[in-house]
Amino acid sequence: MKVAAAWNNGGKGTYLLVPKDSPVHSVADLKGKRISPTTRGSVAHYLVIGALKQAGLSDKDVTLNFLSPAEANSAFATGSIDA
Repeated sequence: MKVAAAWNNGGKGTYLLVPKDSPVHSVADLKGKRISPTTRGSVAHYLVIGALKQAGLSDKDVTLNFLSPAEANSAFATGSIDA
């Protein structure tokens, strides 16, 4: 896997992860992709919306899949989600 975006969080990082072989190299590349910010209303959800906005995108430009962390991990590992 590789990091497509990161935010400084006082020394603790928050990352938007994509698979290592993903064609995604920036947040703008996520247009049309499936993303799981885990649960609706979570900090991750807020950060994904903010990152999309900074890249000139909205939540309408991606498919948000709200999954539990365990479900998101499994979906990421099997390629069911892109980030």
